[in-house]
Amino acid sequence: MREIIEHIASTYDRIAENYTRSSRAFNETLMHGEIMALAQKWGCNFGNSTALDLGCGPGGLMVRLKKMGAEVYGIDISQKLLEIARGRDLANLTHGSMHKVADFYPQESFDLVVSNYALHYLPQEGQELAIRGAYTILKPGGLLVYSLNHPFFLRGGCFDGEKPSLGRTTDYFSPCRTDSWGQKEFGEELRMFRMDWPEIHALNRRA
Repeated sequence: MREIIEHIASTYDRIAENYTRSSRAFNETLMHGEIMALAQKWGCNFGNSTALDLGCGPGGLMVRLKKMGAEVYGIDISQKLLEIARGRDLANLTHGSMHKVADFYPQESFDLVVSNYALHYLPQEGQELAIRGAYTILKPGGLLVYSLNHPFFLRGGCFDGEKPSLGRTTDYFSPCRTDSWGQKEFGEELRMFRMDWPEIHALNRRA
């Protein structure tokens, strides 16, 4: 897992500025709002909360939480992305991997832990450690709200070399566990690691 994490860090360090620009519409316009809405649905009062963003990247979700009155913290593996976040007047930023989150923060210290499209870069073992760690640092009654790429889209390597499409379901239940995600315009590629919905559900119940 160490090699995978080092590759994630070095890749995002190289593409940090371009990634921040290219992902803004999807993350900050769409996904961050969905995460905030889910947190509100389940009773989060942002104005009286401490919130941590796992894999905070350039800090867009932290900015939105801060505007709502939350005391915000972030952790990310990329130093360059954290530099961009600091440039957005964000503090409380930690350089580190999500799977060791419980090593960086005290137990029961957050009302809310969020993560947007980040956990699936870790192998299954790392995802489990990150989720268990998140529950460790949450206060009693705290919320963990996170997004992942749908497992269907992490089956590209199972389609005889073809990428999956919305209308194709062949081999949906295949044992394939990884796929590659390419930022072709940057000449970079990262792996994603799949957990299926029953596994994700079971993990959150056990944590």
